[in-house]
Amino acid sequence: MLVLGSALAFGCGDVEVELPESGPNGGTGDASVDAGGSDDADAEEESDESGASDGSESGDDGRPGTDDGNSDTDTESGSDGEVDESDCEVPLPEGEQTFEVSGALETFVVPPCVQWLTIEAGGARGGDNIDIGEQGGLGALMRGSFAVQPGEVLSIVVGERGADATTGDLDHGAGGGGGGSFVWRTEIKELLIAAGGGGGSAPLGAGDPHCFGQDGVVTEEATGSRSDDVYGDSPGGADGEDGQAVSGSGGHGWLSVFEDPSGQPACAHGGDGGFGGGGGAGCAPNPCEPDNTAGGGGGYSGGGAGGSCEHLGGGGGGSFNSGDKQDNAPGKVEGDGYVTISW
Repeated sequence: MLVLGSALAFGCGDVEVELPESGPNGGTGDASVDAGGSDDADAEEESDESGASDGSESGDDGRPGTDDGNSDTDTESGSDGEVDESDCEVPLPEGEQTFEVSGALETFVVPPCVQWLTIEAGGARGGDNIDIGEQGGLGALMRGSFAVQPGEVLSIVVGERGADATTGDLDHGAGGGGGGSFVWRTEIKELLIAAGGGGGSAPLGAGDPHCFGQDGVVTEEATGSRSDDVYGDSPGGADGEDGQAVSGSGGHGWLSVFEDPSGQPACAHGGDGGFGGGGGAGCAPNPCEPDNTAGGGGGYSGGGAGGSCEHLGGGGGGSFNSGDKQDNAPGKVEGDGYVTISW
């Protein structure tokens, strides 16, 4: 099972940018008296009194005594440790927890009594060429409801914004791809939701929009680089795979992120990819100008990168949602990604 940016100072071209049942009771509670003659009535009376006393104190008359096997502990939970639904408030108190970028794998334990969670995941934005601000692709936004069990553990990766190029100029250096955000069932490794990160922006090249990063998308298949838009030569990944068919700067997909969620380091002039599988800028191979290739976004499938010489904006990562009541949108998240879990 398996937000937009401010106006830019520079653009690519001229753009602004059960309960245990009580166990069986013990004993029969029967009393016997060996007496005869004129003392029979007295013996029977004493026997009755004794039986009544014993029964009320110890349950020997076959009726449960004070300790009847239904103690508070038994009422609160069954013998297997599960919470008794009778102890759950109706309606349940609402709760919410938001996870932000930490650069590490996070976990969430489903609270007692909770059987449904709403999960909202946002992918991270792509980084920028040093002189082109806020043109990295925006992260996708995914939301759905999921059936869970109290005490179940979920694993979480929160995507990080791709880094901007630290050296270069309008003609050199590119941004890293934004990381994707992911939530899965830890024990059975079942992916619940993933939100694709945006691709990084590239040097001026052929102008806009070819240097802009592609947004993270809601489809499982990622987008290719800007070169792929024109020439069909650098596609994004599909079926959880990476978008590295043409360039090493492509973003990582679910199959890679599950093994290692790190962003990829930049190779030349560019920014590192964000945590969550973002592609690092400037990585070979690429048919032309590998140094200026922007990173693809991480996601369910990784965004493509590279291609022709002047169309080098990175591809956006793909997304995934197996929940009910879905609400998904491409290109909505600016900055770092996030995951919010509510109940």
